[in-house]
Amino acid sequence: GKPIPKKEFDKYVNDYINYLNTYGKEFFCFAGVDSIPDPANVDDNCGKDTWENYLYMYNKLNPEIKDNLVPVFHYQEDFKWLKNMLEYRHKDGSPVSYIGIAAAVARNQTERMQWLLNCMRIIKNSSNPNVKVHAFGVGVKKILEQINVTSTDATSWIMRASYGMIAINDKSYTVSSVHKDNFSGKHYTEDSLACTLAVEEQIKKRGFLVEEVSTDYEKRALFNIKDTLAWVEKLKNQGPVHK
Repeated sequence: GKPIPKKEFDKYVNDYINYLNTYGKEFFCFAGVDSIPDPANVDDNCGKDTWENYLYMYNKLNPEIKDNLVPVFHYQEDFKWLKNMLEYRHKDGSPVSYIGIAAAVARNQTERMQWLLNCMRIIKNSSNPNVKVHAFGVGVKKILEQINVTSTDATSWIMRASYGMIAINDKSYTVSSVHKDNFSGKHYTEDSLACTLAVEEQIKKRGFLVEEVSTDYEKRALFNIKDTLAWVEKLKNQGPVHK
């Protein structure tokens, strides 16, 4: 949330490069050091700094891992920076192989979805349409079903668990016994009987006891992981969802 002095920043970047050169083979991909803009007042220099940091890091990384470095395009930045990533060619003529798109700060799901679809359209119409894409902070299943990404990350599964909730097909249900006492009207048992029974059926289907998820946040986190894995398995079984 505040600028870093250049000397401190340069040390941070170089320490990160050294770390990746030592351990980078262990990772599927890793983000370039990015300059994150204020979405309410985007400074175009953020996109420029992010790109320059990517090029600096790329040229310092070991050859066997450098293509797993991900430059990041942020919500509300000028789309010219996304197009730049897609049209750029390294000295050997190769394109950028992996890019990141970050829409977590969008005001609502509708805005986030529209922005992501715009990114997908630009990628598809570029000279690098098969680039691998990482979606930062996107864990909503109905959004992921509509975009082409290689990977994604989100903290919603653990945040829901810590706040006493489990997720069933993108919808959150408060199951914590503590939250029932503290937040009247928000517990799943205070909904209709049909809803209560449906939630408990899903809890048992995933191999848990109702008491477990109501008292243990780790069990709730594991439930949320299993819910996501079941969704992934369903996607595998139905085949490609994009043309």
